[in-house]
Amino acid sequence: MFSLKHLLPSALDRAHVTRQVTTSLIVMKSDEFLFSVLPSAAKTEARTLALTGTVLVIGCRSSALGEFVRQQEETLLSFLKRELPQTHISRVRIQILHNLPPTNGFQDGTIDTL
Repeated sequence: MFSLKHLLPSALDRAHVTRQVTTSLIVMKSDEFLFSVLPSAAKTEARTLALTGTVLVIGCRSSALGEFVRQQEETLLSFLKRELPQTHISRVRIQILHNLPPTNGFQDGTIDTL
């Protein structure tokens, strides 16, 4: 008998949503990392916006925070490689946005659920 762990990949393939689920996991893990490394006053000032190809896009509300996140790029990439070994992300791109879009779900250290 197969466990759910063995059935899930084929179900995702049949539904043609493997890429979308993987992208969502990458965004969630990236936000988890940002929450863990950002100073407490800046935890809501940066978030992962998208994954385009192999480039992870992170939005920050200030250039100073963007530079801090850029300094953490190698650590973030190794964290994502360790957490999601099947993914390949080549670099991080920082966007300075004074009005960040609503959160992707990772806020205050927990994942929002429906």
